[in-house]
Amino acid sequence: MNAAEIIQEIARLPENEKGKVVEFVEALKGTKQVRYIDSAVVEKTADKVFREHAPLFEKLAQ
Repeated sequence: MNAAEIIQEIARLPENEKGKVVEFVEALKGTKQVRYIDSAVVEKTADKVFREHAPLFEKLAQ
């Protein structure tokens, strides 16, 4: 089931049930997860980006 189908199903609910959905969505907003990337991956990726786009970074530094 995709989001559009879920939204259609929610639209068909009685008002009191829609209220429960709203409460659930509000609760989800407060549970943002922070993900961390391994520092070695960050360093490797940063090196690659800086090498591939060196002229751009040189212009930005001016």
